[in-house]
Amino acid sequence: MKIKSIIIGIAAALCAFTSQAFTVNGISYKVTNEANKQCMVVFPETGNAYSNVTSSKLTATVSYNGNTYTVLGVGAGAFQGGSISGTLVLPEGYIFIDNGGFAECKGTGVTIPASMQFITDEAFIGNQFSTINVAAGNKYFKILNTTQQNVNYPMLVNAAGNRLSAVPGAVVVSSSWFRTTYVENITIPTQITEIGDWVFNTNPTIKSITFHSGLKKIGNSACANMWLTSVTIPSPNIVLGQYLFNGCPNLTTVNLPEGLEILPKGTFMLCEGLRNITLPKTLKEIRSFAFSGTAISAINLPESLELVDSSAFQQAPLTSIDLKNVKVLGAQAFNNCTSLASIKGEKVEEIGSAAFYGCTKLTQSFMPAALKTLVGSTFYRCSGITSAVVPAHLETVGRNPWVMCTNLKKFDIVDDAEHFAVLDSCLYYTENGQPYRLTAMPPARENTIVHLRPGTKAMGDQAFRLTGVTEIYAPEGLTTVETNTCLSCAQLQKVELPTTVETIEPQAFGGCTALNHIQILAAVPPTLTGNEFATYETATLYVPKGSVEAYRTAPVWEQFQNIVGVDVPTPGIKGDVNGDGKVDVEDLNLLINDLLDSTVHDLKAEDMNGDGKVDVDDLNAIINIMLI
Repeated sequence: MKIKSIIIGIAAALCAFTSQAFTVNGISYKVTNEANKQCMVVFPETGNAYSNVTSSKLTATVSYNGNTYTVLGVGAGAFQGGSISGTLVLPEGYIFIDNGGFAECKGTGVTIPASMQFITDEAFIGNQFSTINVAAGNKYFKILNTTQQNVNYPMLVNAAGNRLSAVPGAVVVSSSWFRTTYVENITIPTQITEIGDWVFNTNPTIKSITFHSGLKKIGNSACANMWLTSVTIPSPNIVLGQYLFNGCPNLTTVNLPEGLEILPKGTFMLCEGLRNITLPKTLKEIRSFAFSGTAISAINLPESLELVDSSAFQQAPLTSIDLKNVKVLGAQAFNNCTSLASIKGEKVEEIGSAAFYGCTKLTQSFMPAALKTLVGSTFYRCSGITSAVVPAHLETVGRNPWVMCTNLKKFDIVDDAEHFAVLDSCLYYTENGQPYRLTAMPPARENTIVHLRPGTKAMGDQAFRLTGVTEIYAPEGLTTVETNTCLSCAQLQKVELPTTVETIEPQAFGGCTALNHIQILAAVPPTLTGNEFATYETATLYVPKGSVEAYRTAPVWEQFQNIVGVDVPTPGIKGDVNGDGKVDVEDLNLLINDLLDSTVHDLKAEDMNGDGKVDVDDLNAIINIMLI
């Protein structure tokens, strides 16, 4: 169990903190303020938990190296996993118990002195005590003695008696030579209106908790890591903390109240036995990790639901889901839901990063008509996807959503798409009807040689990542090669970038171990950070003849062992549709594709006869040039 340290609200105690530590009479201390000679009890310097500590071992002051220190309290995790002999009476003068001070500690119990002012809700997490006591005269805490299973069950509460801070973890109901029975069923007294963070977390005996409708709040992780089998939240007015029932493997039955609008972060995370749940008709949001790691294979989402947040159903065995009126899916919402084969929901407008990561049974990209934003990596490793239809109103696509969709050969797009176009089977973001950014190449595209369409300004983040692309030719006008554009393209051998390229971002060609021909026609070497290429020693770098020395002395570019100067082709040759300085069969194919798509991407190059349009006459003109 991870214990977090807190900052106690006593400025004088923790200012001028020093790491000086020492051990006296078997108890380890750390100095908190050398000037005021103050310290606290900490986990043993030996690295082994305390064993059978008695009250006589703890004192209000301790002498070391000629100095006398005042002991302020029990530090974070001090007695974690240890044991005490009988009831440990904390000395008068102790004012705090930090997070996990007695976590998973064994023994009869602890008596809290009248001087105690600060006890964190995590102080007694997972303890195996039969009692917790508070000395008379304490102004901040008291014990509420309750009856549970016909025995006295003390609860540590605040002075007003309405906030529960800690409970003993092993109150005995009956005991004999062969068996000890502990309190397993807890009913929260009506006078308690708030349950603190972590109060029942990791309790080794409790199997059921009955909440009352007058509760105002149940704190973060209050009932996590327990052996609960069923849970009922009686009122929608109770504020539920995050990770409330996280890690309760035996939880199979959950009753949530109508009127509940938000299911908090991590509510049922890692509840491995939870297979079914009925959600209230009023629910609007399922927050992050709420059902992550559960055994839910089917769930009926209410019409009211608008948000399924990040990792909400991560690794759940869902086979299908109807999102109904959900508008937003968070990052990794269905991450590694490897049984998910069917999704419905035409109201979704935004899908977060890696929302369907590893959903290998999906055969189609989930892209509903209302979709406006794909944050990126949406369908990463969805190897079963064979088709992706881009909806009309899609506005934004981040990093390539289809990395490792190994069976996706091409994209389809609706006729009235506003911001995207499919050209040569690749997906482009467009501006003013012209290609602007290559967003993605389908991983299973049959033609592994890519000529970016004239007008393209950027090669997108991960656009070619882990594809089988072998050659890439970029036209004049391209300025940016984004991060990870060709990351781990093991078959990529040749890349040619134009005079206009200005920026090559980190890992653009990282992991491209077969890349041996790199042509950069920019007169001024673009700035590199060092990991843009993987083959500085073996590849040949072709640059303008007049810039060879500039590349040889430029940071990072100087790592290339083979730099060769070449002539820069004159731009704007008629028929040179791909901008590589010559007219050949590749330009012919591009023009044919434009005619089939009824699009024009470079009128100067494609309008061979100068009549202001691109048609079959221009196609014949290119053929005639090639025949000469």
